[in-house]
Amino acid sequence: MSRPPGRPGAGVEDQAVVAAYRDEGLSLHGCAARFGISQRRVAAVLDRQGVPRRPVGRPPRPAPPQAGRLPHKP
Repeated sequence: MSRPPGRPGAGVEDQAVVAAYRDEGLSLHGCAARFGISQRRVAAVLDRQGVPRRPVGRPPRPAPPQAGRLPHKP
């Protein structure tokens, strides 16, 4: 959903915010900085799109190991 022109962050698409948060692992703060919008607006986009938020201060989960690779054992 685009925002009306003339407003900070105008033209920011909800799906771009969702992808940055969910797929790239950006924080609310990171998304806000990237798109020039407030953290509150980022949270509203995530809520509107049904994206669960990560606990504050917790980094995103690491990607699962790639197929064919064995985990490192010390």
